[in-house]
Amino acid sequence: MAKKYVSIEVAYQDRNFKKKKEKFNGFVAQVIQHEMDHCEGILI
Repeated sequence: MAKKYVSIEVAYQDRNFKKKKEKFNGFVAQVIQHEMDHCEGILI
């Protein structure tokens, strides 16, 4: 299983295609990493 970081910074586009960059910590950071794992085909 991939290492989960306590703090992450994510670059993304909002629904209007505006580029954004945001920092996330704690539980929210873990949830984002978990969902990104699914995009990579990791199901555990």
